[in-house]
Amino acid sequence: SNDDKPYSSIVLIEFKRPMRDDYTERENPIAQINRYAGEISENAVTDKDGRTLDFKNNTPIYAYIVCDLTKNLRKFAKDAGYTPLPDNDGFFNFNDNYKLYVEIISFDKLLNDSKQRNRVLFEKLNLPN
Repeated sequence: SNDDKPYSSIVLIEFKRPMRDDYTERENPIAQINRYAGEISENAVTDKDGRTLDFKNNTPIYAYIVCDLTKNLRKFAKDAGYTPLPDNDGFFNFNDNYKLYVEIISFDKLLNDSKQRNRVLFEKLNLPN
């Protein structure tokens, strides 16, 4: 992050081990992100310098969970009221309690989307894509 305070937004990225499907309720990535957002909102976490985060009450938090969309994870998302992405390769939700926007995306979607975004650049530079 840059050091401009108060922060205009906060971004959380949670990577999960590929093909993991043994999440417990405590390890549920959605519950983890909600816990992190709660801790941030309550000023229970610090920045890289050990100081509490400086942000306004309505500062949005953007969270991205990158994982394989296993049967167990899809159930967690459905039970939490998440909406499937149009390509069915992830989910999204907005938790108004924390001003928290969450996107769950698969490793494959992350890779394919980045290839699509950078395809023209790679072609212009004559690089393999």
